[in-house]
Amino acid sequence: MGEVWRGEQPDHGVPVAIKLITTHQARDQRAVRAFRNEVRAMAGLDHPRIAEVFGFGDVSDQAAEASGGRLVSGSPYLVLEYLGAGSLDTIGETRTWPEVLSILLALLDALAHAHSRGLVHRDLKPANILFAGEENRHPGMRLTDFGIAHALGAGVELGQDGGVGTPDYMAPEQHRASWRDFGPWTDLYALGCIAYELVVGRRPFATDTVYAAVWSHLNDEVPTLEPRLAVPAGFDDWITTLLAKNPADRFQRAADAAFVLSELGTSVVWGMPPVPSTWKPRKRAEPPARDVLGVGLNLFGLRSLPVLGREDELDALWSTLLDVWTRAEPRVVVLDGGAGLGKSRVAEYVCQRADEVGAATILKVRYEPVPGPTTGLAGMVRASLGCEGLSGDELRDRVTTALSSGPDVDPDEAVFLSELIAGDLATADAVASRRPDGRSRHALLYRFLRRKTLERPVLLWIDDIQWGAEALGLLEYLLDQPPAWIGPLLVLATVRDESLESRPAEMRRIQDLLSNPSVERRGVGPLDDASCGRLARDVLGLDPDLAGLLQQGARGSPLFITQVVADWVESGSLHPSEAGFSVRDGMTSVPSGLHSAWLNRLSSFLAEHREDAWQSLEVAAALGMQVDVLEWNHACGELGVRALPSLVDALLNGGLARPSARGWVFAHERLRHSLARRARDEGRWDAAHAACGAMLSARYAASAPGVLERLGRHQIAAGATELGLVSLQQAAEELLGRCEFARAESVSVARERALTSASTPGADPRWTESLLVRSKACGHLGRLGEAGRLAKEAEDRSAGSEPSRWIQALGSQAFVARMEGDPASARLFLERALERASQDNLVREPSLLQSLAELRLEDGDFRGSSSLYEEAKSSYIELDDEVGAAECSLGLANLARGAGRLQVARELYEGMLDTFSELGHRSGMAASLSGLATVDYVSGDFIAARPGFERAWILLERVDSPVAVASGLGVALIDVRRRDWDSFRDTLVDLDVPELDSRRKPWLCKLQVFRMISSALEEDWQRYAQMLDAARLHIGERASPPEDVALSAEAAAELAELSGRHDEARGALELARVLWDYVEQGDEVARVDQRLAALSRSGAESGN
Repeated sequence: MGEVWRGEQPDHGVPVAIKLITTHQARDQRAVRAFRNEVRAMAGLDHPRIAEVFGFGDVSDQAAEASGGRLVSGSPYLVLEYLGAGSLDTIGETRTWPEVLSILLALLDALAHAHSRGLVHRDLKPANILFAGEENRHPGMRLTDFGIAHALGAGVELGQDGGVGTPDYMAPEQHRASWRDFGPWTDLYALGCIAYELVVGRRPFATDTVYAAVWSHLNDEVPTLEPRLAVPAGFDDWITTLLAKNPADRFQRAADAAFVLSELGTSVVWGMPPVPSTWKPRKRAEPPARDVLGVGLNLFGLRSLPVLGREDELDALWSTLLDVWTRAEPRVVVLDGGAGLGKSRVAEYVCQRADEVGAATILKVRYEPVPGPTTGLAGMVRASLGCEGLSGDELRDRVTTALSSGPDVDPDEAVFLSELIAGDLATADAVASRRPDGRSRHALLYRFLRRKTLERPVLLWIDDIQWGAEALGLLEYLLDQPPAWIGPLLVLATVRDESLESRPAEMRRIQDLLSNPSVERRGVGPLDDASCGRLARDVLGLDPDLAGLLQQGARGSPLFITQVVADWVESGSLHPSEAGFSVRDGMTSVPSGLHSAWLNRLSSFLAEHREDAWQSLEVAAALGMQVDVLEWNHACGELGVRALPSLVDALLNGGLARPSARGWVFAHERLRHSLARRARDEGRWDAAHAACGAMLSARYAASAPGVLERLGRHQIAAGATELGLVSLQQAAEELLGRCEFARAESVSVARERALTSASTPGADPRWTESLLVRSKACGHLGRLGEAGRLAKEAEDRSAGSEPSRWIQALGSQAFVARMEGDPASARLFLERALERASQDNLVREPSLLQSLAELRLEDGDFRGSSSLYEEAKSSYIELDDEVGAAECSLGLANLARGAGRLQVARELYEGMLDTFSELGHRSGMAASLSGLATVDYVSGDFIAARPGFERAWILLERVDSPVAVASGLGVALIDVRRRDWDSFRDTLVDLDVPELDSRRKPWLCKLQVFRMISSALEEDWQRYAQMLDAARLHIGERASPPEDVALSAEAAAELAELSGRHDEARGALELARVLWDYVEQGDEVARVDQRLAALSRSGAESGN
């Protein structure tokens, strides 16, 4: 793209290459955008095999006139190192295998570096691979021309150019313009073409026309390799893998291809490269040329600077990554520290290096104080699957395609992942709601991560987790699972200390996480003086005096140092000297803090723009870290100012922003914070938030996911507190309905802070509203003690004055009591609540009726249960709640089964299975399948029952929901009844999770007996005795029929007796006798007594 002229650096007489666009191209805005993209892309790379950028700028009027009309004033140019020894295009030259290997490994190393920084070259070809000449300080080849590089995740606008490139080297996905499928594998396809050409002497798909080239790359098999030089065994397979039509069939990382290439001809099995023992890259023999020349100052903001003074932190994190890779188990590292000290930079660098060497798949989640449309876990999944901008059927098709290449694909998973993604999009045409229920949301994300870990270790970076309650919930869930189920997963969670002070709930949860042995804390404190000096003096090139002055003002903040130097560069204050860069006379003042440094930089940028540029940036700051350009334009219009594209370009060129899928992202939260602080100081912050609120109201329906929460936060920040409180309450209730419990809690806490700020009296009913939401959220998140306390506080606040909320508070306490295994208390709460509703002529809440019906059914009160189910079902139908009505019908099916009317129960279950399938209600489908399996089991048809239980269990991803646990126990029970011990062992592996027992109280007696059986099979008699004692403590549990547990205990006794362990057999039989007696089965008690007597005789005869 463009022309390349030879030039000379005037101060040093060193030759340079100047890339610029000509008159015709300068009028093509797409070409200009691509050219500026190349500047930003190449400036952020720092690799010995990638051509170095020395500077950039716009053609001056004087230069345009001197060019004789070939150049256009204002058009961009780029200055690079001059590489005069030719290109790889001289491909006809015969080379040796060592030379070919050296070229390919160098290219792969350069590509790995670019890919790890989020760039896909897209135009890799021999002409873009140049060689250094004698005038260059660094010999060897360089990769050049990133003019059409694709920034992964940078958005649809870049992707619209999906079909560009050089046809003879373009991957199939480029020919199809399928930009969502671009990745490292796209460049590796082009490298495969180059490798083929190097050893054969011609391109793999040599054609005469572009159309023929497109057809060949899309359809033709790779021609047989006929090398003109000796190549190692397996090289043809290596080429074929690179040139696979399906991106999933190629090497997925440059490091993978390099590892296999290096090991060709050896006995090493193809696969991923081992994780290096250190994060440190190979050192260069000499510093980069720009340090010698003193050039490229205007690229300062775009440069990628080394991480100094953090060797201990990097060593520790890399050691943890190695441990995760070796053990194939998850670990969590919490990086905490103050703003500007570099914790996010440490995490970013570890992610980049892990990606570069192929050690991990990198996933990133970002949170911010004001949630945006692309933040959070859904944004992470969306980016990983390439779903930006999709909705409806297109979204579901994309997710289905993305999952189809992976192992163990659940056909329903694509539906639920699509809904997870759509649920966080602020658009009105979200996927039709078929939400995953409760813990299934975390199970869905867990399964997504587990699938990733099957491919290679995963490094999940959660930035600013103090604002991400949902991410804390996910980590709590993951750490509850057996480590082997998750696989090699390293989570890096950065925490900003000062932000935790206003978020006590998140602080408490983070402290709880740190008590887990799989979680470690790494503090990132101020940078030591020596490292600050190295950064200012050796890396940034300041003279010693200036470096010392800056070091004193930095107080250990590397961000402060880099931003002050950037301001000096942009204001033209620096000039080169023999000792390094110094500041011109009279310009040596150091800002008092980071806030002043940011404002100084912004002042330099905004000096060339309209007076209202400050206001447009303040609106962007009010929107959040990630700025949707369409929302920004609209909000600025509400304020009567313009969102200037030239301003965004200036921010991007200065490194103050990064491109994103929907627009751009502030480079640092502290920059956004400084803009907000300035707007407050000048009395404009309320107006900026008011404009954002007006924009949301105009662009989106209130029912669009995520809009109410954003609207409420903007309204409160704008001073419209009453409106904001209403919006946030509606948002919290909406989130509860979507089972996004962590976010619902976070919104309610934000609402309570607003109530406190407004000095709202304690008797105000809005306090009770928030308490009830938080109680429900905590209950579903498993924090039952906190849920009960909040519900009791809501009950006390609402007693006498708010009957409807008092009833809700009792309902919440009933839910907690049931979850804690206290059905008697739950029943009492529900009866009181319904009685109060009747007394006050209020509608009897159908969910309370349904819960009481379930408890009455457990008590064997079939008539009372039936009437409650019917009443609840009628209420649900009036409310047009199809799921609620279906759940009541399912309860009636359970009732019929409990009453022994098995055929009626079967017909009801079959009908409900159809209903729940139409509704897409996964839990209801599983419960119906489990009910049908139970009917088969009670009928004695074990062969039919087992697959039914198993389908129900698998349908819920084998998570710890009541239906899933009951179904899994049903599978195990049938294995016991059939004495199929091999299957039983496999089943119990998935069920035997002791750390989850606190949430399994209704099933613990049965589960402990199953563990007795497992111990007997393994002849672990010490554990057998422990499980027997534990089972005795849970006799009488309601969820497990005592008959089933008694039969299982007899099976344990049978195994113990076969092993000659008479005492252990006797203990199990005595447990079985107690259980049979508990259900008044006299005949069974007598039968067990006979077995006990026979066992005693056998023991006496054997001397035991």
